[in-house]
Amino acid sequence: MHLGDRLRRALLRWDRLGLAAVLALPLTVSSVLGFLWLNDRGWLLWFALGTAVFYAVFRLAVAAARWRARRDRHDDVSRELQGPEAEPDWSEAERAAFDRARARIARRVETPLSWDTLPIEALAVVEAVATDMSRGSRSALDFTLPEALLLIDRVALRYRAFLLRHVPYSDQLSVRTLHWLWRKQDAALTAWETGFLAWRGLRLVLNPAVGLLREAERVLATGLQDRLTEQFRRDAQAILLEEAAQAAIDLYSGRLRFTDTELARRKDPGAVALAEPETPVRIVVVGQGGAGKSTLVNALLG
Repeated sequence: MHLGDRLRRALLRWDRLGLAAVLALPLTVSSVLGFLWLNDRGWLLWFALGTAVFYAVFRLAVAAARWRARRDRHDDVSRELQGPEAEPDWSEAERAAFDRARARIARRVETPLSWDTLPIEALAVVEAVATDMSRGSRSALDFTLPEALLLIDRVALRYRAFLLRHVPYSDQLSVRTLHWLWRKQDAALTAWETGFLAWRGLRLVLNPAVGLLREAERVLATGLQDRLTEQFRRDAQAILLEEAAQAAIDLYSGRLRFTDTELARRKDPGAVALAEPETPVRIVVVGQGGAGKSTLVNALLG
């Protein structure tokens, strides 16, 4: 690394530290002066006790709110995002197996899982469905390659329809553009955080009262956003695992041994060729006598 690069990085690092020090200096000086004033009045101990009591009450209130949220989640199984439903052609046993799988998934995602462990959880769901539908005689890998390929084909068509229906511009954005956005996300996030931090510091300097109120509002909004994000993560993970359960039921029910066309051919070999074979396109030219129909046809035929 060149000396110029090292100096530039050092200056950038000290520039950020200097900005943080400037932002923290008013609060630090005010806190120190406030503690000295409380100590002169003999109220410092009472202030410390009051702060400890307030913090304890706040933590108890947060714990009570989380407990009530968990209890309400047990009582009300409704979600913001709806997952897959049972297929109309499923039997009662398959519907019951899907309901049991959904109940197990709901218990697993009461608290959001780590995204790294989601493939392991999906495999566990598939294993449980295979064991449930076969009464313990089959495992997750008891299927043939044609069945797996047909399942991949069905799932791909299902997700294609989902993207076209729910994701705007999914049919216009190329994979190259998405890859570029993914590579630039760290730089965009750093620029946003730096700019927002500078704006918060400037707001505190220009108008301390409004700045403090906005910071308190931001803390409350961040807590609500984290709560909504946690609920979205939980619902999204439940939907992904339910999709795995739905695919497992299709896989182990025997429906994927043959496609619809292959099944029709096995039942009635003559029923597949019901449609008439395609014929050449016919064009009829209509007009008065001597209007030049033959000339037009000869021109079209070259």
